[in-house]
Amino acid sequence: MSEPPDRQKVIEKYFQGLRHDDGYSHGYLKSDEELKLFERSLAAVNERYAVRTSRDLSKSSKSNVVFSMIHCGSRISLDNVPFQVVKETVKSSSTTDWQKEVYEKKRVNLQGTKKKRCAATMNLKWIELYPDFQVDVPQPCGQTREGRLKANKAKELQEALDAQQQTVAKETRVYVRIADCSSHQNHGFEDMEAFSQNMDKSVAERIQMMAGDGITSVSDVKKCLHYFVQDVLFANKEKPDSSCRAFFPTHRDISNQIQAVLKKDRFSTVDKEIAIILIEKIWGEQTESSVVYRPYAARSFVSSSDSDNVEEGVASECEDTLLFCFQTKFIRSMLKKYGGSVVSLDATHKTSDYALLLFLLVVKTPSGYTPAGVFIIQFKTAHCIAEALDVFKQWCDNYSPQYWMVDYSKAEISAIKQVFPESQISICDFQRLQVWQRRLRRKENNISHPDEALRLMKHVASASNQHDFDKAVEVLVDSE
Repeated sequence: MSEPPDRQKVIEKYFQGLRHDDGYSHGYLKSDEELKLFERSLAAVNERYAVRTSRDLSKSSKSNVVFSMIHCGSRISLDNVPFQVVKETVKSSSTTDWQKEVYEKKRVNLQGTKKKRCAATMNLKWIELYPDFQVDVPQPCGQTREGRLKANKAKELQEALDAQQQTVAKETRVYVRIADCSSHQNHGFEDMEAFSQNMDKSVAERIQMMAGDGITSVSDVKKCLHYFVQDVLFANKEKPDSSCRAFFPTHRDISNQIQAVLKKDRFSTVDKEIAIILIEKIWGEQTESSVVYRPYAARSFVSSSDSDNVEEGVASECEDTLLFCFQTKFIRSMLKKYGGSVVSLDATHKTSDYALLLFLLVVKTPSGYTPAGVFIIQFKTAHCIAEALDVFKQWCDNYSPQYWMVDYSKAEISAIKQVFPESQISICDFQRLQVWQRRLRRKENNISHPDEALRLMKHVASASNQHDFDKAVEVLVDSE
């Protein structure tokens, strides 16, 4: 198999001291970050590796300071600078394919499995070198004397390393031996291999971060990932093809990552038992308080869902979702007294260390804003929020405020329209301004002057009449 030009360019770009020998490319990288970029660039040309074996030698009690060694048939010698190996890893090619002669029907099938492994490997050795302890070998110098000088310097270095108070200057290198294309078997480097790759770790972490921030729509996540890959991971680099599954995951891949985040810490039988004990204590000690608690219950059969909104899909897997509503006699009176005009629905998600969603009903009193009700739900869906709001509506004799103040949340707005159809909904100015600032400063939105755009948008929002509004909108549009 001939060496693909894109693959060879990647190796030549990253490897220091590159040389080719017996079907392998040898070289070194200067940091773990370079190794990460190197492997990411390999994945972009449809070549990935997975860890087969790994050894951490950094905690070894035995001294392994040396001046030269053999790494996979290649000698490592650093001009009389001592070094030690801190980690060794062997990675094998994770790209495999089903060739036609493997899976076509035969009279006698000797192949136990359709999938064949690739024999290509990548050997990595992490070393720490100590340039301050370089041995100055005089010339001429015999082997015995040179060996004695190096032994003394190695002993001196080891004593310095063992002394916790002393800081020893060091540099890190990652020596790599990677197989040439001739060693790869049972697969090629075409687009089909790109589709069979596992998701890149950075992409998976980005999806999990967005899901943690409340972005659970697969289509929204996919759009954000496109800009993340193009403008962050591969900024000023050759971009991977859109068929590369490692960086452009499928709908199902993204959905699985979001589901993992949503299910983490939201399904705990231990916490459920403790919560029941606390609820029973509240019922016994606060007889005038109103409490509703319904623990979640899983379905016996869960059907797979390809819905774009993953959070709604996960919620539908529950027979009953968690619902906790609480209101003391005093704060119920606050809601009845001051909640006839405006009630704010404040979601405190991401402001605490807990995975469950805490909501507050807030009203304005003469002395300031005060909570008038609290509820906890498992998922931020319109159905879950509407269930909780309906509980408070019944507790307060079917009251209906004139206005609701909310964040820009489709789930919250839909729930309020369902439970309080006669109320009007307003977006909180603070939340609106916060969202504007966040979106204008995102690199993927490509806004050249975000501060100026924000100023013009504020003029639109603060317009006091239709004429001022139309004029502010016109100025904003012309600024493009």
